Amino acid sequence: MEKRIIILVTVITVITLVITLSIYLSKPPERVCPVGNFYFYLYGHHACPHCLAMKNFIIENYCSNHFYFCDVRRDASCYELFMDFGNFTQGVPTIFVVYNNTVTAVLIGEYTNKTFLDQLLYYNNRSIIPVFSAGYMGVYLKGVIVLNGTHSDFIEKYLCYQPY
Repeated sequence: MEKRIIILVTVITVITLVITLSIYLSKPPERVCPVGNFYFYLYGHHACPHCLAMKNFIIENYCSNHFYFCDVRRDASCYELFMDFGNFTQGVPTIFVVYNNTVTAVLIGEYTNKTFLDQLLYYNNRSIIPVFSAGYMGVYLKGVIVLNGTHSDFIEKYLCYQPY
């Protein structure tokens, strides 16, 4: 009788340990959001698969507090601002990278490479903004935007998202 109780207690203990361990291992690791004064401002539309892929990628890697989505199909002011950019944008997604209140770069298209995006997070004290285009073959420098004013003026007019 005593042996049976010992075996039963041992079996229950092992089962409890296995269940506890499987629950612990099945939990995804807690995500740590990066800290800093930066954000990604995406002009796109809700039905665009490339826009959604970029939105999900940025939120996954940088968290939602570093992201703003301006829907050019649902928001007339987003559409007007997007059309005001002129000939350098040819489509969505068009993503502006803002770091320390300067626009560091523009990325047109879907390019889910975190190393590349990390390299765009720097302070830009120049009056030009590089514009990159993404496609199946990678990313290339398409041209530059020459600022007629300051970065703050540009941000206030086109990227009016102030999360900090």
